[in-house]
This record gives sequence, C-alpha cells and structure tokens, in this order.
Amino acid sequence: MPQVGRVKFYDVKRGFGFILPEDGGEEVFVHHTAVSRAGLPLLLPGMRLRFELRPSRHGRRPQADEILLLPEEDDGAEAREAAE
Repeated sequence: MPQVGRVKFYDVKRGFGFILPEDGGEEVFVHHTAVSRAGLPLLLPGMRLRFELRPSRHGRRPQADEILLLPEEDDGAEAREAAE
C-alpha cells in the first residue's frame, strides 16, 4: 500500500536518507538505488513523496521503493474551489 511522506535527510555522498511518513509512523530508510529508479538525481529535505515499503535485503526494517515525487499541497486551492 502506498505511503506519503517528506524527506527528512538525504546524503548524496553516502547514498541514503530517511523519509518521515505523513501518518506519523517511524522514519523510513531510502537507498540511492530507489532514488535513481525514480529518475531523481537526489532528494532534498521537505520533498513530498509517495512510496512503497519493501523488505530490506539485509533483514532490517523495510525501506522505501517505487518513489514518486508529489507536488506540494496547495491548501488555498480547496478554499478557492469551495468559494466558486
């Protein structure tokens, strides 16, 4: 099941980072290979992503895969639509 979260940290030199799920769950590890498969050169703190959880190859906690960059939420758009 897809999850949505924001990038907490990503280190290009070390090739990994963490995503904070919007549902308040534990931070999720993200490896540079998942970022590359998504066609992204890197992740920046605060980027909003949709991702799937996959088992780690090393038997640790699940990690992010099938990453998709999401547009920023525009809270004003809903208010404008409701006013029309």
